[in-house]
Amino acid sequence: MMDLKEYRKISLEFRRVASNLLKTDYRDGNIPLIRFKKYIDNTETIKTMIDNKISNVEYDCNQFIKNDSGWNYINTPILEEEHIKAMYDYMTYLIDNNISVERIALGFLCDSKKITAHIQYFIDQAFKPLIDFINDGLSAIIIMLEEEKMGINVSNNHGIVNVANNNSNIESDNIINYNDLSEISKIISTIIDNLKQIDISDEERENITDDMDVIKEQLECSIEKPARLKKAFANIKSFLTNAALLTSTGITLSTNIQHLISLVQPIVDKL
Repeated sequence: MMDLKEYRKISLEFRRVASNLLKTDYRDGNIPLIRFKKYIDNTETIKTMIDNKISNVEYDCNQFIKNDSGWNYINTPILEEEHIKAMYDYMTYLIDNNISVERIALGFLCDSKKITAHIQYFIDQAFKPLIDFINDGLSAIIIMLEEEKMGINVSNNHGIVNVANNNSNIESDNIINYNDLSEISKIISTIIDNLKQIDISDEERENITDDMDVIKEQLECSIEKPARLKKAFANIKSFLTNAALLTSTGITLSTNIQHLISLVQPIVDKL
């Protein structure tokens, strides 16, 4: 089994490849999708994760995209394992048959008339759950290895984690525990989805999304770069002053950001 450092490296690499896929520009063609699948297939940990999930699943990926009133939509399977297989197989189908992502994307109803917006909307709808599945799997492995490395014994003691030191004494310390990290990860995913629904510039949306990714990355990597975490956290707090958050669609986002701040602030205060 690989060590913690190697799994962190895979997690960081995957996040970058996945981010590039979600930000596909119309000038990129199918390259980000091809690179994404190539990374999955060539990374044993991720490929095994997917294979274990879908190995005994039967699902025809031709059922994944449906059409209604002239517009395409994602026909999401109810079972998670069928959904994972549908996404992976449909991605394979597009690449193996050299089918243009742009052509498929333009068949989806999108709020914007821009080709890039159509492509990013399609990719988000079609493959974001697969990205989340892989991210969650890698995070679970990293958390498990961190607990083993630190000798952590998580018990029902109001969120306090007991850490065994080399002298076999037990100390209590309010470090990041599994439940906190899991909740932070979920609220960040929700915020990123919320950001797509408010009226801000693409650059601003991308910047705040990157800050969210930095916070998640640093917490999962035991805060290897505190300065990066502090800077990203400060940017997110500053974003709360954005006028777009005063709109009806921005209120939910504002509430979620405030919740994230309440979770991360105690961690930042200790740095």
